[in-house]
Amino acid sequence: MLKMKKTLPSSLDAVTIKDFVAFDESSNVLVSLRQVRLVKCEKQFKWHGAVHEYLKASGNIIHSDILIIHKRIHQNHNRNLLIFENRLKKGGPFTPRDLCYYGNKLDDYGHYQKAIPIYMDF
Repeated sequence: MLKMKKTLPSSLDAVTIKDFVAFDESSNVLVSLRQVRLVKCEKQFKWHGAVHEYLKASGNIIHSDILIIHKRIHQNHNRNLLIFENRLKKGGPFTPRDLCYYGNKLDDYGHYQKAIPIYMDF
């Protein structure tokens, strides 16, 4: 990445990097994403979302061949569910994307009756 940074044109606004994020028990990749990981600071791109945040970038973007392997060492399974539930208690906004992820989390934990109205709102 450092080598790539030195050769980037000044007209560039952002760089995406491939991210391996989910694996099976044999370490085969189940999910890969291309995400914005390097941006020009002066563009002041903003992060969006309560959970699984993403950086919304625009302009001159290149797709690098750099790969990040994102394997969790510590498992905090309740983290995302707690973030959504705290946001709900505080009356915070939920985008359609947030509603989908929240519904999925409720479903993952077997809270089906709580998930139904969230999915309906989605």
